[in-house]
Amino acid sequence: MGLFDFIFKDKNVEISNEKEAFYSIVYACAAVDGEIAPEEIEQLNKVVATKDIFKGSDVSKLNEKARQLHKDAGSSSGTLIMKAIPKLGKNEREACYAAAFQLFLADGSVQGSEMKLLEDLQEALQITDAKAAELQKSI
Repeated sequence: MGLFDFIFKDKNVEISNEKEAFYSIVYACAAVDGEIAPEEIEQLNKVVATKDIFKGSDVSKLNEKARQLHKDAGSSSGTLIMKAIPKLGKNEREACYAAAFQLFLADGSVQGSEMKLLEDLQEALQITDAKAAELQKSI
């Protein structure tokens, strides 16, 4: 069973736009262990700052919004991710997957639960294995 198998669909999570959705998904990946350390937020902000969608954005406001959305989702990363995905276009889905991979790779390797989360995220974002491999190789 994957991370997204037990999603609570009745959670009131209101994501306004594609930027919030993208940031929230990567935030949820960082928070998958139940908490998010300041160092993880710093790394998350470095990762998203490289993405075109965030040029000129106040990532501290996006961080605050994502924190609240995660709380609204019952601190369930899977719920937040599934609520955010419909707000992403195809190109941003791929960029979001790449950002999550880049975030996990920050410590040098992607293993165990991080790899499982990426597999689940890839499926939820409807990214083919070939495209996922291409995105990973580009990081």
